Amino acid sequence: SSSSSSYSSPALPNVTLLTNGETEKCLPIAATSNQYGYFWGTTDAAVQRVAISLLGVVLCSTINDFEIGTALQVPFATFFLWAPIALAARRNAAARAGEFVGLWRARVKDIEVVPVVAKTFENARKKSSSRGRRNTRKTTSEMLLIDFIDPISSFEVSFRIPNERRYDDVQIGDACELIVSSDDDLFRNFVAIREAYVPELDVWVGEYPFLDRNGFVLVSKRVSNN
Repeated sequence: SSSSSSYSSPALPNVTLLTNGETEKCLPIAATSNQYGYFWGTTDAAVQRVAISLLGVVLCSTINDFEIGTALQVPFATFFLWAPIALAARRNAAARAGEFVGLWRARVKDIEVVPVVAKTFENARKKSSSRGRRNTRKTTSEMLLIDFIDPISSFEVSFRIPNERRYDDVQIGDACELIVSSDDDLFRNFVAIREAYVPELDVWVGEYPFLDRNGFVLVSKRVSNN
């Protein structure tokens, strides 16, 4: 959920300490709409959750004790709705790694797209034989390797995330903002939440939407005004 910083300079990073209220605006405890959508997943995943809900309701109806069976039916019946909320809340809680939270203003140091080839296997049968064989299929995806560096010190953070078309316009030197946390209020060491914002492009870089994006933008503007 976070990425450790590295550095070779005693200079302090360009981090602004956030208040508890600002931290709550940026790092939600409950699921945001983007987080709910992330864990809702594909149509197939949603259908699977509905199937689990129906199966649970059926199994609960076979319990001899009517009150217990009825009480268990309610969570099973709504499982497909609350499961993404529970998963998001768990991920959000894990993101809070330090006592102090700050807004780090950095720049893109390097960016690289790396192809990833994965092998999948499928069973096939020859028409002239009952002996089965396995065919190998190769699928290619892309990973984005992006490094962020502090403009004042040499602090660096790196992400390795699935590449998406929305990252096409991100360039080396672009200003970006990240939420970081530390047990040191000067942030001489910190971990960064694995989601970055590129203000000039209004692009969010990250696999999982850790941040409450509306709240983050408000906090960012407050820091800029000060």
